[in-house]
Parts: sequence; C-alpha cells; structure tokens
Amino acid sequence: MMEMVRQKPILGFTGKYEFLSNFFPCPVYYQHVWYGSSEAAFQAQKLVDPEMRKLVFSDLKAKEAK
Repeated sequence: MMEMVRQKPILGFTGKYEFLSNFFPCPVYYQHVWYGSSEAAFQAQKLVDPEMRKLVFSDLKAKEAK
C-alpha cells in the first residue's frame, strides 16, 4: 500500500511561490501582443478593440493594469 504524502498548502504568493501570482513580472504573449504580466494580459481582454488593448495595457505593470 502506498503511503500518502501530506504537503503544506500554499497560503500566499510570496517567497518561493511568488512566481504563481498574476502580479509576478513575466512576459506574456497573447493574441499578437506582449504584456508584462498575466494580470495585464487578463485586464486587457476586457477591452473590445485589439489596438486599444495594445496601446493601454502592453506597457503597464500588473498593479497599474488592475
């Protein structure tokens, strides 16, 4: 019988789990536009016009995009 391994839950996106946050700065390429974070890419999708997505959100940091 296999022994169950209990793992600690992730309680926040800091320290070694910071990279899991939508606010973590990393390049995201989505629908022909580069964004600085997944948060900026996510917020940009609220706009209908693809050109406005690029103009408004492609250079924003995650906190600014939110």
